[in-house]
Amino acid sequence: DLTARLAVIDPAALVPGPAAPVMPPGRPSPGTLADQRGGPGAGGAAVPAAVIPAGLPGAGPGAGLAAAAIPAPQPADYRGMLPAAQYGPPPPPDWMALPPGAAGSPAGQAGARGTARIGPLLAAATVVAAACVSVLLPLAGLVASLIALLLLRSGSLTGVSVARRRSVRGSRATDPMLAAVYFPTALLRSLVGMALLAVPAAIFGGIVGALTLLVNPAHPVAQAGAYAAGAIVIFYGLGPGSASTRRPLVQFFNALGRTPPSGFVVLIAVCAIALGAVAAAATHPPYYWPSGNVTTRFQSWPRLPGLLHEVRAAVVRLIGKQA
Repeated sequence: DLTARLAVIDPAALVPGPAAPVMPPGRPSPGTLADQRGGPGAGGAAVPAAVIPAGLPGAGPGAGLAAAAIPAPQPADYRGMLPAAQYGPPPPPDWMALPPGAAGSPAGQAGARGTARIGPLLAAATVVAAACVSVLLPLAGLVASLIALLLLRSGSLTGVSVARRRSVRGSRATDPMLAAVYFPTALLRSLVGMALLAVPAAIFGGIVGALTLLVNPAHPVAQAGAYAAGAIVIFYGLGPGSASTRRPLVQFFNALGRTPPSGFVVLIAVCAIALGAVAAAATHPPYYWPSGNVTTRFQSWPRLPGLLHEVRAAVVRLIGKQA
């Protein structure tokens, strides 16, 4: 009798299959793996799902419970079957939350973005202040301003080269040494670039100087030279190809004004310095150090004042005829 019962059992029916989805009440379970893939039944339509051993209700000698194979349902959308998940780090608790004005808080990040937009304005104000110094000291101020712009441009090219290397091979401890090695090359490139822009800068300065000769009747030669020097600094600092020159200034002011309060303080200080330089350049006569008083030298030329007066009168008559 035991041998006959063992002969009826299908070994494949005893292998558990993957966990089947929960079925609604009233529907039978799909059973084991053999029930889902089909067994040795007639045509594979129905196979024995399980055998009820003797001693359980409904069991009889050699009796087995066969169930029709029920295919597993294929839902159209699996989102309802997935457990809820949270991607990324969990939010910090309330006691660890940053204050509203901190650098890492949303308000602090918005303030930092606003301060970053002030950086170009502060860089332009610094260039204007340097131009005013060149107006006050047309010789020494012009040379010092051009050297400062040359160094800024060289530093910007060096920073771009180091950043490009870091993007390829990552940050290394030898980056400062590489920057020091590359700086002479960047200095030479900056010098060549400024030399190529010398002719347009000289033309721009000459136009400003000529306008000064026509507008200013008192001591026009000294003022014309001073304003021409300031115009050259403006051309190199704010003209074409000057973005790389101002980039270190922008980064410097962005680092100073990381938060809205510090950015406001830096803005007020730089604007005050620039306005003071403009006021000084507009109210004080230029001093051509170390050459001395250039105005006296030009006035000592006997024909120069009369020539300038005749040129100014001719231009005024030409403008009057055109009007």
